[in-house]
Amino acid sequence: MKQKPSATLTCLAKYMAAESAKKRREIVYDRKFPDPEGKAQAHYYTLALECIREYISNGRDIGLIDHKIRYIDSLLLTANGSKATKLVNNRRVLQEFVSAFSNLKLELINCEEIVVESEGVTVKLFPDLVLKKSGKTVIVKCWFNSLPPSKAAEQSTLQLLWTYASEAKIVTSAGNIQLWIMKDGAIQTCSGRTKTFDANFKRTLREFKFHWSDVNIDEFKTHRAA
Repeated sequence: MKQKPSATLTCLAKYMAAESAKKRREIVYDRKFPDPEGKAQAHYYTLALECIREYISNGRDIGLIDHKIRYIDSLLLTANGSKATKLVNNRRVLQEFVSAFSNLKLELINCEEIVVESEGVTVKLFPDLVLKKSGKTVIVKCWFNSLPPSKAAEQSTLQLLWTYASEAKIVTSAGNIQLWIMKDGAIQTCSGRTKTFDANFKRTLREFKFHWSDVNIDEFKTHRAA
């Protein structure tokens, strides 16, 4: 069990986009009482993301992605169940990236996690990619799920990326804060800082902290077992 209330960018974006109080409590529960499966989910697409980073860092060498796909294919020969599904999904993401994003002329920039302490909650903000494109900084979160994000998930993710840029003192335009949706090759961009976001952010963290102190380990056992 984690003692102090904390959230990642992805966790908080999901929480802000959740349509019901029950779903929000489930998100807090999974963060407060992580199990091995939950930890695995947090790194579900690491294989694909690391390959994408390597591809960009090495001058867009498509051979790196081809090699990774062949490596995944070799693992699939003996994998089964959830492990096989994970490999298939990482393979899918790499193919989608090649189809939609591989021609973008980008330079990968090293970036650090930004930690924001607010309303008694530690928020860890870290984008998937920080890039240079035509001399401008682009901050990216990748949407790897095969199902498209809801509008609320898009907006909360983009606003949290804006918060990351602000806290990291990265000067960029709203249009260079982006959510890349692998499935359909779409790039959703931030339209600017939403006037109500800062107030909503603090209110969300207060609610998050309340649920953290209130939720107990037995509350969603059946949800996790399912």
